[in-house]
Amino acid sequence: MASLSGTGAIEPVASMSPANLDFENQEATATSAAQTVTLQNTGNAAMSISSIVASTNFGQTNNCGTSLAVGAACKISVTFTPPSADVFFGTLTITNNATNSPQTVNLRGSSNSGPAALSPSSLTFGNQLVGTTSAPQTVILTNNGTAPMTIQAFTIQNGYYTSTDFAETNNCLGPSATLAVNASCTINVSFTPTAGGTRIAALGVFDSASNNGQWTSLTGTGTSPGGGTIAIVTRASVAFHSSMNTASTIKSNAFLVPAGDLVVAYCGASTSASQTPAISDTAANSFVQIGPTAAGSGGDALAMFYAANAKGTTSDWVTCSWPSAHHNLAVIAVVYKGVAATSPLDQSASGTARGGSSITTSPVFSTTSPNEIAVAGMMSGSGCIAPPTPGSGYTMELDPVPTGCSGPVAAVEDEIFPTAQTATASIGFATATWADMIAATFRAAPAPGTISIASKSYGAFHDSVATASNISSNAFVLPAGGLLVAYCGASTSTSQTPIISDAAGNTFIQIATSSISGGDSLAMFYAAKAKGSTSETVTCNWPSAHHSVAVMALAYSGADPNAPLDVVTSGAVAGGTSVPINSGGGRTNFANEVAVAGFMASGCSPAPTAGSGYAWELEAGASGCVGPLAGAEDEPVPVQGMWVQPSISFVSEAYADIIVATFKPAP
Repeated sequence: MASLSGTGAIEPVASMSPANLDFENQEATATSAAQTVTLQNTGNAAMSISSIVASTNFGQTNNCGTSLAVGAACKISVTFTPPSADVFFGTLTITNNATNSPQTVNLRGSSNSGPAALSPSSLTFGNQLVGTTSAPQTVILTNNGTAPMTIQAFTIQNGYYTSTDFAETNNCLGPSATLAVNASCTINVSFTPTAGGTRIAALGVFDSASNNGQWTSLTGTGTSPGGGTIAIVTRASVAFHSSMNTASTIKSNAFLVPAGDLVVAYCGASTSASQTPAISDTAANSFVQIGPTAAGSGGDALAMFYAANAKGTTSDWVTCSWPSAHHNLAVIAVVYKGVAATSPLDQSASGTARGGSSITTSPVFSTTSPNEIAVAGMMSGSGCIAPPTPGSGYTMELDPVPTGCSGPVAAVEDEIFPTAQTATASIGFATATWADMIAATFRAAPAPGTISIASKSYGAFHDSVATASNISSNAFVLPAGGLLVAYCGASTSTSQTPIISDAAGNTFIQIATSSISGGDSLAMFYAAKAKGSTSETVTCNWPSAHHSVAVMALAYSGADPNAPLDVVTSGAVAGGTSVPINSGGGRTNFANEVAVAGFMASGCSPAPTAGSGYAWELEAGASGCVGPLAGAEDEPVPVQGMWVQPSISFVSEAYADIIVATFKPAP
């Protein structure tokens, strides 16, 4: 019997790991950190290495030498040095005597042009008549990187939506243009408010920079050409005079302050030094001083203050306290209604008389909105004087005469300016007088009917397996003093009321809960006179977890800051096909309200449509859903007593609940 024997081929075999290397977001002209490739000889003979080569823009170093023993391994360190901002591809090639020579590793690298800057980080446009365009303000884009920067797009956004209140032009040569290293270009932003109240957005630039997505926040206030009307409500004053005695504190007579009105106060003293008093009132309002204390005459010191959106009281006193005592003191308080609840101050000016027969503010002031009121007050440095005369067009409101005086030591006048204009304030004297004056103008509240959407956001979760018991909205800007409306919805067959909170720490009031459809539970809330936040989020927490949850938040400007809620109704559809959810309706009790309606469905709802006359504001879509879980619409309601009956339609069978509320405008 014969026997056979033999051996396999004796040869090296190369093994490479990994097969691909990816270098992400590397700054142009800079060398990346190294990534490692391992070369191993898995054959049964020594492996001779002829070359190891990396493509252009990639580099390599290694400890492999010219030979690799059986079973041995070596390391190849690969780097990426992009010449510009782009995506680059290459190959690491190892040539040897292995049967599978040459071996290759695929290389990919993406790069950016380095950092860019957008300056300033915010623009404020102030007051602008609705439908008119402001003067442009400038933003500078600078390439601080190491390579030319490609500019891809400009955008102006309000949350996830394109803003129609702001616009930009630029000399950056448009999309796909490049900006050289250390070069800058200019973006001009203008403001054309589409509605009254605070309008917010952000200018964004997308480019090849390492910090792609630079942003500048934008804020402006739309004012109505028809403006609100400012009127005096109450006034009070007290003056002190003594040639022998002095006093350091004075308190006004009691006066009425309706909640939400404007309190303007003057504190004056006869002194040769500038002294700023402390001011307070029994309602504990927060007073803001207007400009510096006026003391140019050398005989008196006068300070002007205001408290916006004041706390109401039927018996308020204003007290002025100085650091030292004086022979003449005066306090004057005037209350106005119809003034803007937030940021009412527009212009201010002061004036001095040194033995003159009149006093006039300088420089002139230019009001920026219609129906502003100018308030001007003076304090005499000459002691008691004959009753002064108001300036042309002004009305003398108060000129308190202290005991022991035949005439006043102070006075306040005011005038309504129906259109934006340039003006001064003046007061005349019968004899040569030393005195100081401070004047300020205050904006009227928006005319009723200017409730408008300021910002909005949502968050949604949907999963057929997993569940969640809470959901937070994306961050959005919440203007201070506005109305915040929120919906919390969950897919559940039982009625569940969630706990709602937000980043700004607002206090929410629940409007209603609806779970009529049997497939979801929806709750609606609001927070009036909201605390502002540049990064607001709203969170809903339920007592148990659900497969679908959603939160929607809508911020409005121009609503009544104290008691905005008017009509509330709700409705549902259970298995309807193309059937609107009618809320049941209700009649408004005020003119120029806004109706806000939101729905929550038991699952994803393809292509819902808003009711007739309503604007679709939000669709709360979730990952894995075709169509939103929830949505919100709104409509201005211009006529008092108008029947409000919002609806939302679905293209296929749906189970959903709707809650609608109307909110009245600021008085």
